[in-house]
Amino acid sequence: MQLSNFLELEQADTLKNVKKVQNVVSTEQSYLDNMVQDWACWDDTYRFIEDRNQG
Repeated sequence: MQLSNFLELEQADTLKNVKKVQNVVSTEQSYLDNMVQDWACWDDTYRFIEDRNQG
């Protein structure tokens, strides 16, 4: 009986920790998506200045 309760608590704790990790990964992914979009605009601008859109 006590082992069963311990296993349930351990499973609940593991699930809580997995959800925390998923939230952190999701937050970082959103941050990186925004950063990459910003860099892409600068890359396009730089490329235009270099070749005046001739390539």
